[in-house]
Amino acid sequence: MLSRLIIKYRITDILDKIILRNKDFAIISNNCWGFHAYKIAKKPYNTPFIGLYIVPADFIKMCANLSRYIGCTINKDSFIKSDMPFPVAQIQEITIYFMHYQSEEQAIRKWNDRMARLVRYIAARGVDDVIFKMCERDGEKQHVNAFNALRFPRKISFEKTSCDKRLKDKDGDLLTGEQLFNNRFVYYRKYISLYK
Repeated sequence: MLSRLIIKYRITDILDKIILRNKDFAIISNNCWGFHAYKIAKKPYNTPFIGLYIVPADFIKMCANLSRYIGCTINKDSFIKSDMPFPVAQIQEITIYFMHYQSEEQAIRKWNDRMARLVRYIAARGVDDVIFKMCERDGEKQHVNAFNALRFPRKISFEKTSCDKRLKDKDGDLLTGEQLFNNRFVYYRKYISLYK
């Protein structure tokens, strides 16, 4: 069983290397789902949505009003007091949890640099060329429904009730973003179609 999983991981990584090597892409995700695609393809992060998460309600609000948030930078004043062991910032009313960042300075530098890349990407290709991903983890079915109603041609969502059991943990909750990505062999055809 374990050896079959390892083979599936390796096959999807090899396919990604071949398919994505000559493609530019940008991913807007509510958690860590997309960062491995950049690593596998050896591409710079064309998005600030790396190493962080945004709760589904805020993520939908942001995606529904994308022009209001794309291009927003953060600074020291963006950070709020939190009991979390990592920096937490707000852009207008959207809360961003910089889960994989060591400091506010690191979050500021990386968010602002990567946001500039995303702005250039969208200016060159348009928002219809951006991949959007959201999962119901830390949210509810209504959030997935609202996300699916957004008019983005390249999007993927994961819902607890209709998701393949291989994308859930032993308690029936969706896997983390990174784990969902690593198990993309379950939905590989849908996943790779996002990069058309």
